[in-house]
Amino acid sequence: MKYKLQERIQHCHYECEHEFLFDVLSTLIDEELMADSVSIISDKCTTELIMRTMCQMKFEDFIFDFQSIDFRMNDESIDEYFIHIFNDGEVYIEPAINKDAEYKECDGILFVESEVSEDAYQESNQFNEVMVFSINDFCF
Repeated sequence: MKYKLQERIQHCHYECEHEFLFDVLSTLIDEELMADSVSIISDKCTTELIMRTMCQMKFEDFIFDFQSIDFRMNDESIDEYFIHIFNDGEVYIEPAINKDAEYKECDGILFVESEVSEDAYQESNQFNEVMVFSINDFCF
């Protein structure tokens, strides 16, 4: 289910990461939503899965153009990451929490993994539209 302008916070469960990314991109290119970007907040394992899927996936004429990847697989102090996807295909990946132990602010529509604290969208990103999501654990 792609994000629809009904309620600020919506929920959706996905069977696999391909289905999830299809909805993320459908939301990004939806002309009614006029989103310049979407951001995903997820834990380290889900972020890695999404990155791998992005490298393999084709969606119409959309091409992911990885610009900056700050992904530290072996750094135990970083549990959650932002994946920012812009409508021109640019992708930026960075830790979701800043040095002050607060979630970073972002623009656009947020897709937030259900395991991530509500602080990610109730405090620093309280004006963003939000899709809280989960993906089946074994959908490789």
